[in-house]
Amino acid sequence: MRLSSNIIRQEVLMILAKKTFYIETIIFPLTMSLIMVLASSNRSSANLLNFIILLSIYGVLQNALSGSARSIEKEKYQDTLSLHFLSNISLHEIVFNKLLANILIGVFNFIILVALFMVIFPLSIYRFDFFITGFALMLITSLTFSLCLSSIFFKMRSPYAASSILIRLILLITGILIPLELFPRSLLFIVSFTGVPQVFNLIIYGLNGGQLIDTLYLIMLPIVLVGQLAFGVYRFSTAEYNYLKTGGI
Repeated sequence: MRLSSNIIRQEVLMILAKKTFYIETIIFPLTMSLIMVLASSNRSSANLLNFIILLSIYGVLQNALSGSARSIEKEKYQDTLSLHFLSNISLHEIVFNKLLANILIGVFNFIILVALFMVIFPLSIYRFDFFITGFALMLITSLTFSLCLSSIFFKMRSPYAASSILIRLILLITGILIPLELFPRSLLFIVSFTGVPQVFNLIIYGLNGGQLIDTLYLIMLPIVLVGQLAFGVYRFSTAEYNYLKTGGI
């Protein structure tokens, strides 16, 4: 999987050039977080900051999936995808680099929001090793899971609309709103193939010492990530082959 600084730079500049970028990524989340703080006066300051950190980390995953889908939809609408096939970079590598750009923006937003709220609330991390491991795995999962889903959304008429609906459902399996221990075992096993419950469980445990899920799901995680990557690459390679053969996706 090759990195292309040109694609990453162009994608980042395109995102930053949006008129609504700062409203969508900083002002709106900051305002909503402040509202939640005011509405949750009965919660401790540590719990409030942990909740904000978790939502901000989830925002990185959301930014990767929705941002990539928006970019694909725009290129399909403007009929500029064919230009990429004239270069020596594969379709899955193009999407991979666009995902990297959106993840970088998501991490930037995360750092800004957490830094702002750390001025108000004290930060207390229960197990830093679990937290940083979970965060690193979350970044990898954002890449592989988003690549996998983007390969499915790619043939849809409106990839961004589909990703917008799905990303709201994904929030429910992070354990942020509903503890994973409340999930039926069969449902938890199914959603663990996204990799999302495992990485957020590590992050939550690292933050406040919440209950760790069964070791089986953590052992599954590397297999899940490799499978997502392989599936995404295969789907995009097939789409590229079909385009070169028939002249259309």
